[in-house]
Amino acid sequence: MNMRNFFRKLESAKTKVLALKFANYVIGACVAIVFARYLGAEGYGAYAFVYAIVLILVLPTGVGLPDLVLRETTRARMAQDDAAKWRLWRWATLAIVLGTLAVIVVVFLVTSLVGYGAAEPTLFWLGMVLVPLIAAGAVRASALQALDRPFAAQFPQMVLRQALLLGIFLFVAITAITGTPTPVTAMASNVAGAAIAFIIGTVLLLRASSPVDRSRNIRDAPHHQWLTSAFLMGAGRGGQVLNSNLDLILLGILATAVDVGLYKAVVVMGTTALFAVNAIELAIMPRVAFLAGSGDMQKLAISARRAACQILAFGMVILLFLVVAGHFLLGLAFGAEYQQGYTVLLIVGVAKASFFVFGPVRPLLAMTGHEARIPPVMLQAVALNAVVCIVLIPLVGYYGAAIAMLVSSWFWNIRLFRIVKACTGIDLSPFSRGTECDRGQD
Repeated sequence: MNMRNFFRKLESAKTKVLALKFANYVIGACVAIVFARYLGAEGYGAYAFVYAIVLILVLPTGVGLPDLVLRETTRARMAQDDAAKWRLWRWATLAIVLGTLAVIVVVFLVTSLVGYGAAEPTLFWLGMVLVPLIAAGAVRASALQALDRPFAAQFPQMVLRQALLLGIFLFVAITAITGTPTPVTAMASNVAGAAIAFIIGTVLLLRASSPVDRSRNIRDAPHHQWLTSAFLMGAGRGGQVLNSNLDLILLGILATAVDVGLYKAVVVMGTTALFAVNAIELAIMPRVAFLAGSGDMQKLAISARRAACQILAFGMVILLFLVVAGHFLLGLAFGAEYQQGYTVLLIVGVAKASFFVFGPVRPLLAMTGHEARIPPVMLQAVALNAVVCIVLIPLVGYYGAAIAMLVSSWFWNIRLFRIVKACTGIDLSPFSRGTECDRGQD
């Protein structure tokens, strides 16, 4: 493939993914608003508590598999090796199935001993159905992304799943088929939407890929190498997921479901600051994998710094908007009772700012073969988050959870930023004049 055409397609892909990400945030915000108003702070808190647990349980089920599938599918595609590609996909599917079974056994044992916390058993186990659906959906999206189908890769998960969730819940709520909507109604709507979106995404993958090739036996796959790479590559993403949900879980344990509901509403609004980060990272990961595989560090540095500048520009605009209009928007969207969280919204916004100040540090490390440097930082950030939450939540409630997010997020990104600079020579700082790679030096 001509390099110029390849990069032109990637620029178009970035625009498409940005649009999908925007739609995802808009529909996700609508879901949060509808849930918060229909369920109330306590019901919304119970739902958010279980869903946070679900997102964390996805990690041992499919940890690092999306990044691994993206990288290895890209390599197989460059080598025109369809058999290797299909073996990888079958192996990833088997890994998700076995991981899900292991998670279910562990969760059953733990809940038998300590109970379900703020959640009722029906809500909790219904949420567990989402674990394999989310994990498999992410792997499918990565496979399509590696096949140069960015829209088909992200549309089912980013837009369709959320739209189905919202539509199904509103239909049930308005028609009152099951009576007054409850957290169980919300979770059942989520499961139904995720299942339908996964089926449609799988059809898109089968249409975009070559015919099934089973000539390579899955038993001959480099299991240890892939598992190790998946763990190391997933550690970075896992750290972000843990940091994003650990505060909600600890808040639900150390405080009440009402506190979780109020805090979740604030976090949903504050997370809009990550819109540009996530969208641009998704768009540049195939380029990073391609350039890293070809050894063209000069173009890799230029692309990474361009993406970092774009992330910073979009992020600053969004953060400024939250500072100016956040108080009004909280009342308009969620209700007057949520406006008390404006100060917490500012803290959350500053925490999220760390992700666009330092650029796409995690995917840059993962796609350039330095994924082993991510897990230690992840563990340190998660530990820091947990300690601050445990100390401050009993004293100041959800303010403590927000402060824990701020401290751990900045620690995480500063450490990864320094590691990227040391390992690749690429300085993603917006104040940098460039790197040796940018100037074409070794």
